[in-house]
Amino acid sequence: MNELRTLLSSELSEVVNNVAAIKNERDELKIKLREANKAKLIIEIDHLSDSDRALIFTDEVDAKSQREALNYLIERRDNYCGILVGDDKKGYSYLIGSNSLDSTLIGERLKESFGAKGGGKKEMIQGFVEAKACDIKALLDSFPFI
Repeated sequence: MNELRTLLSSELSEVVNNVAAIKNERDELKIKLREANKAKLIIEIDHLSDSDRALIFTDEVDAKSQREALNYLIERRDNYCGILVGDDKKGYSYLIGSNSLDSTLIGERLKESFGAKGGGKKEMIQGFVEAKACDIKALLDSFPFI
């Protein structure tokens, strides 16, 4: 406790309150970061031209924001849309969907080619794939994302 008191520059009786305040501040910052990352993703979606692929790779978006952003993207496109979160080293959490096409076909192809884990319905699939972005893009080139 004395080490905490020293780190926080507070009296021993104030340590618990100060730690609680730091925890609350951390939680508020996490929410702000989540909202900023989602807003950045929505801006990226809004700047896609009609000829751009509706396939977005990003490194920092929570699952709820990923789903909300994909739904936002699907509302604007007729073909497949996808948001993949992660990187080439750790792999990608994917959400892929469409208003008019069968998304499970993509899921099957990801499983066959990369051993992806996941599932879903015709409207939307989700899962995880350990592969490089360039390899995933190459595989998905055979599907209409524009």
